[in-house]
Amino acid sequence: KKSGSLAMVGGIALLLAVIGVGAFLLAGNRRGAEPASVVAAAPESAVVEDTARADASVDALAAEASVEDAAAIETTLAAAEDGLATDAPPADEITDAVAAAVVEETPAEPEKKDETAPYRDCDSCPLMQPTPGGVFMMGSPSDEGGRNAYEGPQREVTIKPFAIGAYEVTNAEWKACVDDGACRARRTDDEKLPVLGVSWRDAGGYAKWLSRKTGRTYRLPTEAEWEFAARGGAASAYWWGDRFERARVAMSAPQAVGSYQPNGFGLYDVLGNAREWVADCYVNNYVNAPIDGSAVTDGDCGKRVIRGGAWSSSPVDMRVANRSRIDIGVGAGYMGFRIAADAP
Repeated sequence: KKSGSLAMVGGIALLLAVIGVGAFLLAGNRRGAEPASVVAAAPESAVVEDTARADASVDALAAEASVEDAAAIETTLAAAEDGLATDAPPADEITDAVAAAVVEETPAEPEKKDETAPYRDCDSCPLMQPTPGGVFMMGSPSDEGGRNAYEGPQREVTIKPFAIGAYEVTNAEWKACVDDGACRARRTDDEKLPVLGVSWRDAGGYAKWLSRKTGRTYRLPTEAEWEFAARGGAASAYWWGDRFERARVAMSAPQAVGSYQPNGFGLYDVLGNAREWVADCYVNNYVNAPIDGSAVTDGDCGKRVIRGGAWSSSPVDMRVANRSRIDIGVGAGYMGFRIAADAP
C-alpha cells in the first residue's frame, strides 16, 4: 500500500509540474502582448532558467515515481514468489491427494456373499449348510463288504447345489413347531438330542411349517441328495474310509447332535444317531432311477426310503450306501430326519 501511495503522489506531482510549465508558457505569451517596457523587464536568460528548473523538477518527479513503481512491482513479485514457494504443497503431496480423491470417489465393489457359509433363517430354525453341486457315483460297488442288491447298480448322478441341515432336527427345533400348533408333541428330554419317533408324514409336516414360518421352501432331501451330502466328497464305504471306526459315530444310545466330527461337507451325524427319512418312494434297485438328483415318485410310495443307520444299527448298516424303507405313517423310536432346501 505504501508503494502504491508513493506512485500516486509521484503521478500527481508530475501532473502538477506539467500544468505549471503550461501556465508558465501561457504567461509568457501574454507578456508578449504587453508594452515593450514590460517585456524588456524580463530578460531571456531568466525565462530559460525558469524553464530548465521546471523541466528538472518534472524529470526528478518522474524518476522518483518510476523508481517507486519499479520497487513496488519487484516487492509484489517477490511476495508472490515467496507465497508460491512456501504455500504450495510439494508435488508428491499433490499426487497423493489426487490419488486419494480418485479412490474416495471410486465406488467400492459390493462385498461378495459367502455362498458356502452355514445360515439359520430364525432363532429356532435348523442350521443349514449350503452344499456344492457335483457328479458322483451313487450306490455301492459290487465288491463293497456287506453290500445289498438294492444298493445298486451303481450309477453316475448329477446333483444341483442345495442346502441341507448341518444336524438332524433337534427336540428344541421340533418343539418350536409344536408350540405353533403345527406338529404333534414328542418327548423332549434333552433339547440337543435328535427328535425321534417321527413318521415320514410328521417330517413332511415340519417342513411345511418351516416354509410358512420363513418364506423359504423347505423339504426332505431326495435320496440322491442325501447320499451325495453324506459322502462329503468321499467314494468309500464310510465318509472317512472303508473301515468302520466306532469313535466316529453315536452307537448304543442317541447323543446330542454335533457330538462327533463332521464329514467333508460340514455335516454331523450322517451315520449313526438317528435313521433319517428322505423324500423318495421305495424301489428295489436303481435300474430306472433318476440321474439328475430328483426323487423317485413311483414305486411303493406307501413306504419311503430311510438312510444313515441309527444308534442301534450294526456297522455294516451304517455304510453310506446302505438303504432301507418303512411305512410313511410309522414313527419308530430310532427314526429322525434332517431338512433340506434349494440353494439360497
